[in-house]
This record gives sequence, C-alpha cells and structure tokens, in this order.
Amino acid sequence: MDKVWDFLKADKKESGLDEIQELYRSVFGTKNGREVLAHMLAELNFFDEIAQTEEEVTRSNYARHLLRILGVWRGKNVDKIIDAFLLMPYREGK
Repeated sequence: MDKVWDFLKADKKESGLDEIQELYRSVFGTKNGREVLAHMLAELNFFDEIAQTEEEVTRSNYARHLLRILGVWRGKNVDKIIDAFLLMPYREGK
C-alpha cells in the first residue's frame, strides 16, 4: 500500500505510473479481477451506446481512464483494439 500512497503524494504523478499500472494489471489480470473490471466498466456506462446525461459522460470517461491506467486505452493499441473488435461475433447464433 505504501507504493500507492507514494504515488499519490508524488509531485510528478507520471513518475509512479508504471508502478500503479503494474498493481492494476496484477489485480485485474486474475479471473476474479477480470469479472470485477467487467462489472466496473458496465457500472461506468462504458458499454452503453450513447451517454445521455452529464453523469453518464463522466462515468464513461472514468471507465476509459481505468483502461488507460491499465495501458490498454492508448493510441499505440488502436490496431490491437480494432483487431479484437473484429474478432468478436457480430451475428446472433454464430
């Protein structure tokens, strides 16, 4: 827990980002962690088609922020994200 507090107290938050990213990835990298992350993303309106209210927009943006901390939601990953989207089934029953 000291790593987290050191990160939060640091003048330059970027200096501890790698450590925080590793903590997030170790937590959400487990089976239970993946289920919790999926639940969190759903609660944060990440999977909703269109955010309707200012609160939903804020929550959806925080979901993206969590994915950024995990190192997923970054420009360098666009090709991998698109590949993952296109590998998903798009018709019912297939």
